[in-house]
Amino acid sequence: MLATKWSLACGLLLLALCSLPAQASMYCGSELVKVGDPQHRVARACPQPFYQEPLYHHPGGHRAYGHAVVLPAAEVWYLNFGSGKLMRRLVFSNGQLQRIDELGYGVGYTPGSRRCAARDLANAGSMTAEIFARCGAPDYVYSGVPDYYHARHHGAVQPVAFSRWIYAGHGAVLDRELLFQHGRLIEIRALAR
Repeated sequence: MLATKWSLACGLLLLALCSLPAQASMYCGSELVKVGDPQHRVARACPQPFYQEPLYHHPGGHRAYGHAVVLPAAEVWYLNFGSGKLMRRLVFSNGQLQRIDELGYGVGYTPGSRRCAARDLANAGSMTAEIFARCGAPDYVYSGVPDYYHARHHGAVQPVAFSRWIYAGHGAVLDRELLFQHGRLIEIRALAR
């Protein structure tokens, strides 16, 4: 009975830790950076992002040339603090820091400067920036226009930004295709020659 209660308590603690909200602040060197800070202040305090990407939204009713308008809603920065520390994902909107997320451990070299083996892609991370940091730039990138790809969410149509990255294999190693949706890895496929 005691073991069951202990297992339940550990399970609830693990669930609570996994569902923690984004961080409210972090240190860049000796500078405290917090949600709500202006983007220029964060840029002065933190190292230069090794990867940046836009997040899109679909403002209802706005149309241009017969197509719905899809605008960048936010800018995302990815920071590397080295192999012993976690990478961070910073989301900015309207010039202010809106969110700070922790990612996997950083790399002790210039992010994107090395290639990983095809078998290592599956363990390189779940975000575009994490994979870029560990495996370098892909050989080919195909991005979908967010306006043309939609997902149903509570009855509303929402844009889905997607991209495909191809890492070319060499010799007997097959090419690998990584499919991302909103910057998150959703599938890795080996491509036939």
